[in-house]
Amino acid sequence: PMLDSLESPKFCYSFGIYSNYQLSKRFSLELGIYYANKGYKADDITFTTVFYPEETEKGSIFYNYRYIDVPLDVNFYIINRKVKLFLSAGLTANILINQKNIVKIDDFDTSFYNDRKPTRNDIAPFNMAFNGSLGLEYELSHHFTLRLQPHYQRFLTAIQESEFATLKLYNYGIRLGASYHF
Repeated sequence: PMLDSLESPKFCYSFGIYSNYQLSKRFSLELGIYYANKGYKADDITFTTVFYPEETEKGSIFYNYRYIDVPLDVNFYIINRKVKLFLSAGLTANILINQKNIVKIDDFDTSFYNDRKPTRNDIAPFNMAFNGSLGLEYELSHHFTLRLQPHYQRFLTAIQESEFATLKLYNYGIRLGASYHF
């Protein structure tokens, strides 16, 4: 509960490619590969030093986890015309690339991270996540489609466990995309 009160969402992003195989008029199978920056931030953290313990500063810690995501989703088309409305659900394999923590203090910026030696520490190198979304596609032509897809993802396995907490990431957002049909 204490950690939940300190943590808040941070801006995350992903980009990549996907392939969609139409199984029938109502169902399709989608496989992709994405680079993803995920994480969260902890605000209102009080920092002090060993040399001047009476002096404190407020700041934030940004926890960044970079992954290669490989989602496999099943799409169900509720409406399948020029404008398509679909539900999507599936699983994603998350492969950890690195983890970087950035500390920012209000009075001065002490952002630091080590680009040359990304750490994994005790972070699980592989995770599984559930995906769910509601999507809207618009066919501009027979070969070109635009997509808007509110999306939710929740890790099924913990990325980090200790005697104090079990950390499972989740994220939500909007996917925007364009696709070309061969």
